[in-house]
Amino acid sequence: MADSADKTVSVLIKEKAFEFGFDICGIAPSRPLEERKNILQSWCNEGMNAGMNYLSRDIDKRTDPRSLVPDARSLIVTGLNYYTDKKQKKPGVPVLSRYAYGESYHTVIERKLDKLFSYIRNLIPGTEGRLFVDSAPLLEKA
Repeated sequence: MADSADKTVSVLIKEKAFEFGFDICGIAPSRPLEERKNILQSWCNEGMNAGMNYLSRDIDKRTDPRSLVPDARSLIVTGLNYYTDKKQKKPGVPVLSRYAYGESYHTVIERKLDKLFSYIRNLIPGTEGRLFVDSAPLLEKA
């Protein structure tokens, strides 16, 4: 295996993300997602947002990460599988989503992101950014 001097910053960040427990980590340029804007607008116009009217607000903001972090050049996107074998065993009780068991995924992921961002700041002094865990109007999957 190559030492860290031979690895790109992207590789180092992804390796650290996996070390901190993320299941996936990708890095993408921060750019407007123009190709998604009309799709989101049409989807909302057709009522596919099921009463979640906030999804139809701020379409421009949802499709341009630079509206939240103007000088951002890259986005680091992580994922964490929250699957568990736990489930309700008693008949007739409500069925809970798997993410509802245990500690809030917001808290778990935010702790991991804090550690990753600290690592990045040590790796690249002067790095600035923001952390989001379902807390920003972004098209996260896109």
